[in-house]
Amino acid sequence: MEDVGQPPGSARYTKCRAAAAWRCTAALHHFGWEHAQELAIGVYAPVTSNHQGFIAMAVSFDLDLRKNFEPALVTRFGPPIITIPDLHPDIANVTMRIGTSHSQPDVGVETALDFMLGLDGGTPVSALVGGIFSSIAMPVASVSAVRKVPQIAYGASSPALSNKDTYPYFLRTAPPDSIQAQAFWSWIVTFQARCRWLEVLFTSAFCSCDAVPYHS
Repeated sequence: MEDVGQPPGSARYTKCRAAAAWRCTAALHHFGWEHAQELAIGVYAPVTSNHQGFIAMAVSFDLDLRKNFEPALVTRFGPPIITIPDLHPDIANVTMRIGTSHSQPDVGVETALDFMLGLDGGTPVSALVGGIFSSIAMPVASVSAVRKVPQIAYGASSPALSNKDTYPYFLRTAPPDSIQAQAFWSWIVTFQARCRWLEVLFTSAFCSCDAVPYHS
């Protein structure tokens, strides 16, 4: 679940989800590259309010991807960590820009608008990658739907974001909290976890709304 401390190894898990988001974004536009001079992708994360590793993570993904088609980078930094076969010949036209959400919805929306409208001085983006927090991903997803720009999140886990009528251009590489809650309960039942006390705690924040179905 999002917005909470993660166990050891979670950084690697987050990197894998982010990498999947990057590849999914590229796949969305695979058939549009033939006639595009540039495919701009905007990446936003809490880079100014959280650990600076977010910046390094985004840059490393872009660098590792470009090693697949830029020999000079291989000569300088070595072979790519993730080798991608059969790359589209126009993948060199893909560019990535990094912005911050500062862990605030209004800043996240402002950054997304700058990307989509080209107000940051670059080409208007064709896709967005980001949304660690559902409270930020939701308003960004509403704006991106109006602009018809797909957004792929690698951390936003609110079940509400699965509503395609409300968020038609939102996708994610992590399961919603509702599935995680069901999986946890199935684990308890399957393995008959012996506990003297079993308590289910969740907040009313965006990330856990509807995580546990209930009846009034």
